[in-house]
Amino acid sequence: MNPHFADKTNRSDDACLRDALGASDAVRLEIVTFLQQAFASVVIEWTYYGNASGWIQKHGLQADTDWEEIQRVLLRSLEET
Repeated sequence: MNPHFADKTNRSDDACLRDALGASDAVRLEIVTFLQQAFASVVIEWTYYGNASGWIQKHGLQADTDWEEIQRVLLRSLEET
């Protein structure tokens, strides 16, 4: 495991993630940007899952998310490709 994510007392952040991913971070940013544009209610949080996994950045949707709207956005996105 990357040492950036192992220490429970030191919460990871975007800088740690950028450092760990290197050039691949550009892909992560594209995904995050897409999610934020498609679903304004995206919540990003760091959670510590123990010694085996360490800190993990999660992307989720707020509880009041309109799932029918998400389905419409995804279908439109698929039709455009």
